[in-house]
Amino acid sequence: MYGPNVRQIEGSLRRGDRVLDVGGWYQPWARADAVVDILPYVTRGLGGVIGTGPERFDESSWYVQDVCSAPLPFSDNSFDFVTCSHTLEDIRDPIFLCSELVRVASRGYVEVPSRALESVRGLEGRNYAGHYHHRWLVEIVNGSVIFRIKPHAIHEDRRYHLPRRALRCLGEAARVQWLFWERTFAYAEAIQVSHLQTRLELAAFVNRTAPLNFRERLLALARSPAVALQYRDSRALRRPIGVHVRRDVAAAERMWATLPEFHSGSSR
Repeated sequence: MYGPNVRQIEGSLRRGDRVLDVGGWYQPWARADAVVDILPYVTRGLGGVIGTGPERFDESSWYVQDVCSAPLPFSDNSFDFVTCSHTLEDIRDPIFLCSELVRVASRGYVEVPSRALESVRGLEGRNYAGHYHHRWLVEIVNGSVIFRIKPHAIHEDRRYHLPRRALRCLGEAARVQWLFWERTFAYAEAIQVSHLQTRLELAAFVNRTAPLNFRERLLALARSPAVALQYRDSRALRRPIGVHVRRDVAAAERMWATLPEFHSGSSR
């Protein structure tokens, strides 16, 4: 959890406030009165402890649960504050968990990796973008948490991911994103079934964040014959910096190019 935000949260809590930490196994929050995680109490704290002071929770208030399979084991508004830090990007159904966070607490804090960090190739493996176990690309925009499936295409081509050099431009605050919320917040999955539109969206994010430099453009030009052969499409020769997918029959290609994105989830 981002350090300045931990201090802000702890400074805002009253002595008697009930606090829940969801997904806190790796770095449990000492101030939490209860913790929910799929892993057991005795193995907690691989990454240390968040916050100051002794742990307020104990083994009896540590709940082992798959947070996507059933509601959290608490009644409505059981807690004054809930934290969910670096968990939503890991799990198979973050939309369901978001609905549970607003059900069991009156206010809270959500933190996830920034999309830029999750898009850097070489962060955890030479040929892999972002963290290997994360399922989602997440963006927090205007108080809404938007989840996009992390497509396989993000790993394959420089047009769809950021180079490791982009890490130099990412300070501590730029590597995460967060949301303080009261009563509720908006959350949704951005659904796009078109392979072409998915690649276009990935490429647009890269172009906004870390566009190809001169050297990388030269390398793209040099690789364009191999790309054209791979996709069986001469467009890679004419537009080596463009986005290419294997050409389908004309009607199908028009369909993939026009399928819209839609959002499924909750709004305020």
